[in-house]
Amino acid sequence: MRRIGIVALLLAGTVGGTAQAQGRGRPAPTAAPPDERVRIVIIGGGIFNTQTLEQQFTLRRNVEATPVSTELDPAAGGFVEVGGRIRIAPAVWVGATVFAMSASLSGTLDAQVPHPFYFGQPRDVSGEID
Repeated sequence: MRRIGIVALLLAGTVGGTAQAQGRGRPAPTAAPPDERVRIVIIGGGIFNTQTLEQQFTLRRNVEATPVSTELDPAAGGFVEVGGRIRIAPAVWVGATVFAMSASLSGTLDAQVPHPFYFGQPRDVSGEID
């Protein structure tokens, strides 16, 4: 999900910059020069998150409520995107892009799962999330 958000943010920034340039009376960006046949793009950056994500919800299992609580601590990470394109006709380009991301996540999970045979005797479940 985070990958989609980053790609959407990058695309929004590109579209917004073009709209601002056109809205201020500047000429629209021109197409690539006719002698340009290959374009390579390399983008990289870091992801820093200092928030702790918490969630509490209740499921229904074995006709009883199952309260679940999670706490996640995302850590810093990085990303790189490498792409390229080649012109095959004056107005036709073919290209590809590769995106890689590295980040870690740790946290805890606590739940009270109802016993499958006895009512009112929930079993405590807890663990670490890596």
